[in-house]
Amino acid sequence: MRETLTVRVVCGRDLAPKDSNGLSDPYCFLWVVPQNDSASRMKTKTVFKSLNPVWNETFEFEVDTSDPGQELRLEMWDYDRFASDDFMGICSVPVYTLVGKKESTIWLELLPRPGKKDTVSGQVCMTLSISEGDSNAEQSNLQFAKQRDRRFIDIVSPEVLGKLTPKERKRQEIIFEMINTEDQYVKDVQILINSFLVPIRQRNLLKQNEIESLFANVESILPVNQAMLDDFLARQKENPVIEKIGDILVKHAPNLELYTKYCSNQTLATDFVDEYRIADPNFAVFIDEPREECRKLPLQGFLVKPLQRLCKYPLLLRVS
Repeated sequence: MRETLTVRVVCGRDLAPKDSNGLSDPYCFLWVVPQNDSASRMKTKTVFKSLNPVWNETFEFEVDTSDPGQELRLEMWDYDRFASDDFMGICSVPVYTLVGKKESTIWLELLPRPGKKDTVSGQVCMTLSISEGDSNAEQSNLQFAKQRDRRFIDIVSPEVLGKLTPKERKRQEIIFEMINTEDQYVKDVQILINSFLVPIRQRNLLKQNEIESLFANVESILPVNQAMLDDFLARQKENPVIEKIGDILVKHAPNLELYTKYCSNQTLATDFVDEYRIADPNFAVFIDEPREECRKLPLQGFLVKPLQRLCKYPLLLRVS
């Protein structure tokens, strides 16, 4: 049975010192096994110079409560800016032990990795609960925010990070940002089409030429970026540490010429919204309707996203 596991990483105590100052800079990775893929890994913030850190961060995972082998796993690491991060301990909780309980607050002993001579000590406190999956808009917004804030270091293990040079690590962070923001951008264009363009057409709020003045060729743009995103994600699935990505950009670059029409129409579209808001009360009421999927962004905020995205590509490539 698919349900939602809510985990709040509260704090740690009596951790092992890993730095020369007698303290540590601890952070935690969390994921569900056997679903150990990069997309399922979550990461807390780093608490600097503490052996008794406080996080109070909440994460959610989809779990199968009928699988007796499924468990939540937590690894704690010490952040090191100039060298490989140091392992601080691991612990796990079988998912089935949480079924039927409203909420459980537990302290778990941090243990060394099997077969490793790790120096670990201390405990970590977590609050856990299982509930049926929540599909409302507030939950969607939370997931969007988490996706937006994810970084390259959130999807790879500290061991992998430790093998990368600072230059390569920076390059991988930029590649990850390009893929992550492409995913967000495609979702925003889908909102522009599905929450604004399509309803306007269905309700006959505007004539066809007026729709073109407002949205230009955005419906032609979406498949271009969706295809590029699909190639990005396929490459990332092969290995989170991506050797090259330029070939994908070269493949799809000719199709980006479709942006010429959209971007040249940008000023007209902005003026159109302002004019029709005043001239047509029905149009004004429609675009001002609260839409939970829009994260409080107005129509104009979505109309400008293709232009912003096109300008973003050279910036990302220049620093990569």
